[in-house]
Amino acid sequence: MNFIVGPIKTALLFLMILIGPCLKPFPDPMGAEDSIQSTESENITADKKILWQFKIASCANGPLIVNGNIYFGGSDGIFYALDSRTGFQKWKFVKEINITTAPAYAEEMIFFGCHQGFIYALNSNSGELKWRFSTGNIFTSSSVYSSPIVADGILYFGCNKGKLFALDIRTGLQKWVYETGGQLHKLSIESAPVFANKIVYFGSNNGNVYALDAKTGNLIWKYYAGSAICSSPVIGADTLYVTAFNGNVYALDISTGRQKWRFITGSYMEASPVIAEDSLYFCDQDGYVYALNLQNGSKKWQIKAQDEATSPAAIKNGSICFGTMDGDLYAVDSKGLGLWRYHTNGWIKTPPVVSEDTIYFISGCDYVYALQ
Repeated sequence: MNFIVGPIKTALLFLMILIGPCLKPFPDPMGAEDSIQSTESENITADKKILWQFKIASCANGPLIVNGNIYFGGSDGIFYALDSRTGFQKWKFVKEINITTAPAYAEEMIFFGCHQGFIYALNSNSGELKWRFSTGNIFTSSSVYSSPIVADGILYFGCNKGKLFALDIRTGLQKWVYETGGQLHKLSIESAPVFANKIVYFGSNNGNVYALDAKTGNLIWKYYAGSAICSSPVIGADTLYVTAFNGNVYALDISTGRQKWRFITGSYMEASPVIAEDSLYFCDQDGYVYALNLQNGSKKWQIKAQDEATSPAAIKNGSICFGTMDGDLYAVDSKGLGLWRYHTNGWIKTPPVVSEDTIYFISGCDYVYALQ
């Protein structure tokens, strides 16, 4: 039986005691080695409990919360729909594929990509296959690691051969395709696109950020960031924020691509940033979590987790939560002070998802969790 309900186990609480205080303000970490700590370490886990947990058999991507359901798929080719309140399985779609993207939703359909070079569209209520699109033929198809998005009835996603596709969500027919070009080993588009004001924005492993006309696929502008961009941009007001693999964070004018400011971390970055109120939050591969001023890129604070940190997610009131490679899910407030930590046994690679007062996340290849 996949579904398990229960409180946090005594062993986990004992583990927290052994680890000791784990959250602390960390305004200037360069050269420092302290972990995130709190002056109230006894309260770090007291306010969180497992609403449910669901056993999986492979590493999964997502999740997505829509209309009381949670959707996700994994490398074993199984795509699930669960009740987000109880964790009970509603349906599953099984195919001999490696699901490699987070899902998207529109008009009672769920969309996701796979390593074999296909995009699938399923009925969100039943899991029935609506259509399938191939990025090429048996010789030219390309893996899809760019999570799709939907805007104005069009599905946008990239593939590993440097192409960004636009499909009609009802039929799966191609509207247009844009080819970034460049050296073969740098063509991959892993960045999930974002949409605003009839423009599609995305990053590429060739080091460019692109802005395309959403209707025609014509290039509006591009900006060279100097290294691969695996993360997805975020938009705040008139600014596009991007993290690059070389450790730089860029703020670009969404209309022209002009650089407004740049922040240098000195570490590799693959995780996407997130905006909460007037701050930009992001993580690097050294385990640091940053908060920057949206307007000028000045650092508000910087804290360090005990291991490599992954993409953050906004909670509320400027607070964020994020996972780490050693299986911890942290929450910090808008000042970088620790709120709580929850430990699992698997790498929390994909961003947690917050819906109302529940946090959903995937731990390694083991479980999907719902915490309250």
